[in-house]
Amino acid sequence: MFQTPGGGFVNHDFRNRVMSIPNICPIVLLGEGVFHQFHDGISTNVGSQQLEETLNALREKFRKIRGFDYECKKSPSVTYLGKMSDQARRFIDIDDE
Repeated sequence: MFQTPGGGFVNHDFRNRVMSIPNICPIVLLGEGVFHQFHDGISTNVGSQQLEETLNALREKFRKIRGFDYECKKSPSVTYLGKMSDQARRFIDIDDE
């Protein structure tokens, strides 16, 4: 069970599990807010040495929980709905049709 401060890789694990569902069609609602997990700065308010130690500990914890190493799964094609400002557009990779 994911019980480390910040939840460890629980969100990443959830995303990978969802993306592994056959025929899944992810939809991104442009301009909508996103879920933010409170993590008390476990990975954002530390120096690079401490961050690497923290990530190594989280990787080990993930391995113990799930029985394999964490790996970010590639997303299937994503459908974007809504409008996006030009300023925000540069942060995502989408094809213009």
